[in-house]
Amino acid sequence: MLDPVGVHVEVLEAAGHRLPRATIQAAYDAGWDDYLQAGQRWPSQAAAYLQVVCHGLAVLGVADAGDELAQRIDARINDVSDMAVYDDSVPVLAAVRGAGFRVALATGRWHDPRPDLDHLALTGCFDRIYHSGEFGHQKDDGRFWGSLVADAELEPAEILLIDDAPDSVRVARGAGLQVLAIHREGSPLGPLPGADLRSLRALLPILGIAGG
Repeated sequence: MLDPVGVHVEVLEAAGHRLPRATIQAAYDAGWDDYLQAGQRWPSQAAAYLQVVCHGLAVLGVADAGDELAQRIDARINDVSDMAVYDDSVPVLAAVRGAGFRVALATGRWHDPRPDLDHLALTGCFDRIYHSGEFGHQKDDGRFWGSLVADAELEPAEILLIDDAPDSVRVARGAGLQVLAIHREGSPLGPLPGADLRSLRALLPILGIAGG
């Protein structure tokens, strides 16, 4: 699993900036907070991700003329060629759709995720793709789920969400959706107390689909 803070530490040390890992982690987190609040102001996902790094370096007080350091860090932590899909994802999504369920993706990205999904050969696994930029809200905002429910033309309780982000799980449940929290081993999000699933394949018997 890629360690983005470790990449920051390595690149910054090579450039002569020795800073405590905890300090770099806090700055990186501040960059992500800025993205979650206003990432839509950037013209593309790539530009928004670069600004996460730029924001963090600014918090650290690291001078970065021409964003050279930020670009070196970003090239390593956001390289689409390094992205991978969990082994159970495609077969489980295919089984669920084959059983007659509609399958959608809901992501907190501010920009359309289809280019990355295309790279991973995942776009065709979904009947609908929702992202935060479409609704103007993050997934930890009930308005995101209200807009999704309206678009799906279903009652909230007719929708089952599988999510690994604690805030999204909490808010979606509050909006009336059925929710199963998933936590995979090695998840970069850290522990998820009370997780319902440890793998996507565990969803199949819950839905009464053979192969679980």
